[in-house]
Amino acid sequence: MILETVTKEEVKEMVEFYFDPGLLRRETAARYLDMPLSTFDEFTRQNPHLKKYNGKRVRYCPKELKKAFQSAI
Repeated sequence: MILETVTKEEVKEMVEFYFDPGLLRRETAARYLDMPLSTFDEFTRQNPHLKKYNGKRVRYCPKELKKAFQSAI
């Protein structure tokens, strides 16, 4: 029997994907774009249409993030 060890961050990502399929949390979205959180926050402040609301939680669509990031460059 092979057991895999996962980190706390990997578990968060798995749970995140289960509850919001295809959408990313703020920290995961910043890591997806290889940005520090402060830069990501400024980027989303300039592009408020990127925020998706799931109840009280704010999530981000990876396709829209990538498209907005590429057009900003």
